[in-house]
Amino acid sequence: MKKREKIWIGVLAFLDTGLLLIVLCLLLLLKGESESVWENKEQQVFMEKNLEKNLAANKETVMATIINKEETDTKKANETKQSKAEEIKQQKQLINKQIKTIPDTIVKKVYGDFDGDGTYEAFVLAGSKEENGIYGKLWFVTKENAISLNVGHTGMELLEPKLRIIKEGKKSFLICDQKEVKHLSSTVWKVNKNMPEKILWGGYFKKGEKNYRLIYYTYDSVCDIYGRWSGETKKSYLYYYDKEKNAFFEYGGKKMKSQQFFQYEGAKKVWNTIRSEFPNSKINLFSYKNKRICMNYHYKQAGKTYYRYHLLKITGKKVEKIQSGKGYYLSALNVDKAVYE
Repeated sequence: MKKREKIWIGVLAFLDTGLLLIVLCLLLLLKGESESVWENKEQQVFMEKNLEKNLAANKETVMATIINKEETDTKKANETKQSKAEEIKQQKQLINKQIKTIPDTIVKKVYGDFDGDGTYEAFVLAGSKEENGIYGKLWFVTKENAISLNVGHTGMELLEPKLRIIKEGKKSFLICDQKEVKHLSSTVWKVNKNMPEKILWGGYFKKGEKNYRLIYYTYDSVCDIYGRWSGETKKSYLYYYDKEKNAFFEYGGKKMKSQQFFQYEGAKKVWNTIRSEFPNSKINLFSYKNKRICMNYHYKQAGKTYYRYHLLKITGKKVEKIQSGKGYYLSALNVDKAVYE
């Protein structure tokens, strides 16, 4: 039983006791305010005993009501839980019938109510286990059918895939990680109206302390005169979850003019440091909705062009450098999933 309900029952019990006392006092007043009323000890004792009996009986009634309510609530909760568990079991049985129609060997199954509508679905990894890993395809399965999904950029079979789930409230997202060369790449799926929808890909997707991150590897550190790139870099593009749209969106970078940048305290110091070290460098600025600024700059040495960046955090009217590295940041990794200032 909820604490609030117990309080109200106690209040009602108190009011009942109060009414008994009021009635008793009224009877005494009707007999007059003379001290002679209370001289009759037998009558006084009799009335006190009756009052005690009434209070005791009232207390027992209140306690019995509380216990009965608690038992009723517990019984209803258990019945609801058992009913839900049985319903889920039946849904999984129907899904398993569809899974049996998949021609390949089942490697892994992940069940869940991904869109929070009360109906279960499953993502299934089907393929073969070989010496150097697992090869297979991803399937989406409901009570009605099983659908093969195009996961990779080329639609080829998955190499060493892994399945995991990210939850946001009542919504769940299926993350399929696969190995591309030497790094993991994620494909993020959601379920909308009982159908799967691929909403994100292009890097390894993970949840950080405050944001989601898409970790992206590429060769963008050095470019020679023939346009050949070298120097592998690792960068994190930040995302946030939009509850209303049930989707992840990237913080996109909007071009920023140097005059706007110089309005922040500490901006010229960072700018002049780059200029003093690389006088002929070119600097490009991006500002982000999450109070970040990216400084991409490049310079030429010995027939090659070198790319570098600084990430800065905006705090009030100040900026401070929080990260530096090789390569350069794009305004957005997934342009169609980016939100700009």
